Amino acid sequence: MAYGTLAGYGLGGFDHMSTADGPAVAFVAEGAQGLLALTASEGTTSLMSCQDGADTFVSTDAACEGRKVLGSLGRIWTTAPASANRPIYQCVNGGDRFVSLDAACGGLPVDRELGYVLDDVPAVTAVFA
Repeated sequence: MAYGTLAGYGLGGFDHMSTADGPAVAFVAEGAQGLLALTASEGTTSLMSCQDGADTFVSTDAACEGRKVLGSLGRIWTTAPASANRPIYQCVNGGDRFVSLDAACGGLPVDRELGYVLDDVPAVTAVFA
């Protein structure tokens, strides 16, 4: 299975985005948020990149909750996988929706838990016939 890094970026403290594709111009890296699966597998769902006006946000809704669909970033787990994992949350600050690893969203309103990302690439042992 292939993996990509979901990373958070900020713009002057008032706008945030998470992506596996790289940020928009002027956004500054805030850090890695976890690994996404890049191929479909059991127990995963697409994490969509969406746009609502100037706000870029993520959603597990393929239709981006009626907003503009930018595309799939990869796949997150709907329940905690056996390998090292962490939940990610959708937080809200005015018109800015962003991903956080903090279940309390740093004191800002929590919209919902999105699912799980991996902390590290799972160890896989090759099997030869």
